[in-house]
Amino acid sequence: SIRESARAKTVRLNMTPERGLVVVIPAGYNRKRVPAIIESKQLWIKKARRWAEDQRRQQATRPQLAVPAVIDLQSLGESWTVATHRTASSRATVREHKNGLLKISGPVNDLQACLSALSRWTGRKARTHLVPWLEELGDQTGLGCERVIIGNQSSRWGSCSPSGTISLNQKLLFLPDRLVRYVMVHEIC
Repeated sequence: SIRESARAKTVRLNMTPERGLVVVIPAGYNRKRVPAIIESKQLWIKKARRWAEDQRRQQATRPQLAVPAVIDLQSLGESWTVATHRTASSRATVREHKNGLLKISGPVNDLQACLSALSRWTGRKARTHLVPWLEELGDQTGLGCERVIIGNQSSRWGSCSPSGTISLNQKLLFLPDRLVRYVMVHEIC
């Protein structure tokens, strides 16, 4: 397929397992020139197509996502057994119970709803535990921050803006406490 992009400066070929070959062209680019570009890049396209086919085969054999049976929050030293309880509610919710039981209620057959509920729960746990921990480290080091944000970033454990806002990834809860402390000290500095 061909996709026009206002930000593109040159023609770019992309191969993905989901969409196949996508030719990205700058706005206003003459589409009649695309076949010649594709012809000149046949070797790359064949190699990329084999890679995409391999990726599709691997995705087909990969185990599907499921609600976890146990959640270990290493940084807090907590382990939670996960149980589900189907209710008529349209939104999945997570509640903590005695003896380390975490119960997901609502449309428990909707995997995405359950995973979203678990992510919201993890975010609440992170705000409850990571923010005071960061403030304590700030007091110990004599360094501080203006504000703390808890997020669910896909590629960063933390960051600090020029204005002094520290952003921490809620997934830090799954790391050992020494690594979490390292990330926090790094961001405070």
